[in-house]
Amino acid sequence: FDMSVMDVVRTLLRLGSSPEQDLVIFEFRLPRIVIAALVGYGLGVAGAVIQGITRNGLADPGILGINAGAGASVVA
Repeated sequence: FDMSVMDVVRTLLRLGSSPEQDLVIFEFRLPRIVIAALVGYGLGVAGAVIQGITRNGLADPGILGINAGAGASVVA
């Protein structure tokens, strides 16, 4: 469904948008954007916690064995 930037702005501001545009924005695109932002925030917080716990600015999930645990749970 092709929409211009102005169509998106009009739909978000409720300025004469069509029902199809409302459906695409509010039911499909906006929830995905919000969930992606929340996942990114959660990953950032998790990285900061790992760096704070290990007191290492270059810490990664491999230090605490998170990668190995995730791999084991996928195989099991």
